[in-house]
Amino acid sequence: FSDMIWGRLANRFFLLGRCYFLFTLCVFITSQSILQHLNEGHETEAQRIATFVCRIIIYLGSMGQLFVSQVKHLMTDCKEGNFVTLFGKVRFPMYLTNGQDAGQLCLLLGLMVMCTQEPIFYCIDHMGDDLFTQSCKEATSHKEAYATLSMINMLLYWVLLIDLTIFSMRISAFSLVCGRVLS
Repeated sequence: FSDMIWGRLANRFFLLGRCYFLFTLCVFITSQSILQHLNEGHETEAQRIATFVCRIIIYLGSMGQLFVSQVKHLMTDCKEGNFVTLFGKVRFPMYLTNGQDAGQLCLLLGLMVMCTQEPIFYCIDHMGDDLFTQSCKEATSHKEAYATLSMINMLLYWVLLIDLTIFSMRISAFSLVCGRVLS
């Protein structure tokens, strides 16, 4: 029965969620690494626009989805009174005992802090002819923190993809069993 539910219903939702997560990781890599190093000396207007669009997708799409997910888990645990006490004093929601959910909370917080350090936002008032530039004196003091946060969030994205490898192992095991049965 559980294989039927996994194969027909849960598998699709799991795959769609992982595909969306993988998509946001690709957008994140594009905005933080690929587009930043295309023209080392000078960014073109198309490159700056693409960087801005990618970052908006991350801040609204990925961060928004993570926020909604975390609020749903928190509300469920609060309604049901599911809390764990740490060191006999600090209570936190039960859902955070799951490594994936705790990692998603860390990624959400990292993206929120990263958004506050976004160089494009600091340069909005000083763009002039360079639309969505990251090069202005107001953004200079935030670039190092932004780069560090970007690195940490990239690492969190990769760590959170571990669920996908578990799915891949399940497919491999299924293929191995089918191969044995057929031979």
